[in-house]
Amino acid sequence: QAQWLNSEFRLPYDVAIALTECDIGPHYDSSQKAIFMCYEFISYLDTLFYQEFNGDPRYIDETNRVIDFVFYHEVGHALIDVYELPTTGPEEDAADSFSSYIMADLTEGTGGQDSIYTAGGWFVLMSQNDGTTYWDTHSLHMQRYYNISCFSYGSNPIYNQDLVDEGWLPPARAMWCDKEYTQQKNSWDEILQPFFK
Repeated sequence: QAQWLNSEFRLPYDVAIALTECDIGPHYDSSQKAIFMCYEFISYLDTLFYQEFNGDPRYIDETNRVIDFVFYHEVGHALIDVYELPTTGPEEDAADSFSSYIMADLTEGTGGQDSIYTAGGWFVLMSQNDGTTYWDTHSLHMQRYYNISCFSYGSNPIYNQDLVDEGWLPPARAMWCDKEYTQQKNSWDEILQPFFK
């Protein structure tokens, strides 16, 4: 991931990526200009998906996809800070949008789409034991699920048609997803254009 990021973006200074122990979960630290991905978080995901898939080896792919989505969420925070990018809403929502943008548009093939899909499933799982408080900077888990699912569907309706067919994305929301996707994609393209290599 670091190699790919270095090939895509020009940075005024290095941003570190660290795998480490950290009780507060994955995060970007603006004072250290570093993204921290936590062993505890990776272990939590590994256990969660192992149980969901009853030990089926597919759980490894599910774990890795959520790690990718969360990593690019933190990259979003880093770029907002480093480039002093404007955000017109909560930064956590912007970071989810950035991660979806990277997954859907800048990664090759459908692997990024699968990462958004799996991250959405993770938000659904977390909502079942939702400890999110209304004052938290993150949107509620199910709101995050619907937002990234809509982005994914809008970016590739054919690949993601099962979201609608199986009832995961209501038609009343799906009908607007192409516009939501186009608006967010165009916004990210424009504000990041000066920083692409």
